[in-house]
Amino acid sequence: MYVENVQSHKEASQHQILLVEDNPGDADLVREWLTEATNSVFYLRHVKSLAEASALLTSIPADAVILDLNLPDSRGIETLRRIRTVARGVPIIVVSGFMDEDLRNEAIRESADEVFTKEESNSPLLSRSVLYAIERIRARETHRQLEGLLDKIPDAILVVSDSGVVNYVNEAALALFGRDREDFIGQPLGFSIEQGEPLEIGISGEAGWRVCEMRVVQFEWQDKPALLASVRDLTELKNSQREAIEGKQLAQDRARLLDRMLGEITGLANRLGLPEVGNAPLEILNARADEPLTNELLAGMLVPFEAAFRGYIESNIKLAEHNRDLEDAKASVEAANRELEAFSYSVAHDLRAPLRAIDGFSLALAEESGGRLDDQCSHYLSAIRESVQRMGQLIEDLLELSRITMAEMRRSTVDITAVARTISSRLQESDSAREVEFVIQGELVAEADTKLVEIVLENLLSNAYKFSARQSKARIELGVIYEQNEDVFFVRDNGAGFNLEYAGKLFGVFQRLHSSSEFEGTGVGLTIVKRIVQRHGGRVWAAGSVGNGATFYFTLQSIS
Repeated sequence: MYVENVQSHKEASQHQILLVEDNPGDADLVREWLTEATNSVFYLRHVKSLAEASALLTSIPADAVILDLNLPDSRGIETLRRIRTVARGVPIIVVSGFMDEDLRNEAIRESADEVFTKEESNSPLLSRSVLYAIERIRARETHRQLEGLLDKIPDAILVVSDSGVVNYVNEAALALFGRDREDFIGQPLGFSIEQGEPLEIGISGEAGWRVCEMRVVQFEWQDKPALLASVRDLTELKNSQREAIEGKQLAQDRARLLDRMLGEITGLANRLGLPEVGNAPLEILNARADEPLTNELLAGMLVPFEAAFRGYIESNIKLAEHNRDLEDAKASVEAANRELEAFSYSVAHDLRAPLRAIDGFSLALAEESGGRLDDQCSHYLSAIRESVQRMGQLIEDLLELSRITMAEMRRSTVDITAVARTISSRLQESDSAREVEFVIQGELVAEADTKLVEIVLENLLSNAYKFSARQSKARIELGVIYEQNEDVFFVRDNGAGFNLEYAGKLFGVFQRLHSSSEFEGTGVGLTIVKRIVQRHGGRVWAAGSVGNGATFYFTLQSIS
């Protein structure tokens, strides 16, 4: 056995490779082929028999095995079967001198990751195949870790394919629905879900009827588009809210009763010349003006008032307790939302590295293969790269959304007019051939976070610029109107507009009212605008019609 470090000019990643080959000349050729790998380091261990390979695999881990089927102590497909028993989870690339179609198919059925004749492997494709096999195994491990992470989330998580079939459920979902995993996986969900605003749903399980909130986002599961549904059980919170409302109503009823009683007492006290009387029993109401008041009669007057007052105090105590419960529940929900935002940020951040790897390897495969790929294969590679790059942009938008949600706000006086003019100048410079009139009202200011307001104006003005691109004379306006002691800012354009019937979808994540072939974008910009405006305590809405432009309104709550 010998060990050799086979590396390229740029060291980036390191892989342990076990070469099982009894022919020294063929082993030298494999070593030469591996030196053609780009941006990788291969630590090559070479053995000449199956026995040596089995012994080595039990003591030293390997990232991949390059296997000759015909060895001194084992021949044919049996060599692959035997080494697979000790190389569980390790990709195996078969490189053999003789390989007909039957043997190739049988090797693939026996879980060979790649199959080459020694003539076929005499190219950079061998090193590429080794790298792809390693990355596939690592991707599976990453997916397994993701499942483990999802299992730890207290909310119910379901991953559903485009056809409505359940691909994954976590432990919380099994407990909520009261079903076994086998009853879920591979079966239709039983009800339709779609991406949009949070939806309140009812679920009947072993614990009875549960009131839940469901959020659905687009997701990629095992390289296929899917929907990820997060279901949060709100039953206890709803019960606490209902009890608090009932307690408050009870306290209000008692307060009204007490108020009426006090009114009656006041009238009676005025008639009898008594400025302070707790309550008036029937005897007092029927008493004559000249009738003397004994101690017993005065004590009787206080009895009903004391009972009512004690009930009023007890109701207020219960109301205070319910309010504390609501505050605790609110804090728990806010903490859970922060954890979910952090989890989304982490997942999106961790997905960027494998996406870059897929894009890079696809480009490398296209460049290295040259003209050897037919048109269909080249099309597949281009489609892979386009999908990966679009997914990368979606992930960047999600990260931006998470950063905005978690960023600390710092209010100050913002010159909205100056910010808008800077953005409009940049937009006009991006396409000097377009004729666009920007009308920006002067002296617009607001008390807000400067950076967040810049993001709002960047999104709204860029959208107006984009959706008015088909107008020969585009007009974009920024101004303010004053309604009910409130500044209402607006951005108006004369562009494509939208169907007002679907206005409710404008501010949802990845919601688009125009296809990407008409206007580019990911559908996250207006969601970011809504989050920022809500963080300022304001509102955002839109008006428009198809072909007649659109107007977006927003408010920013001032500091009192």
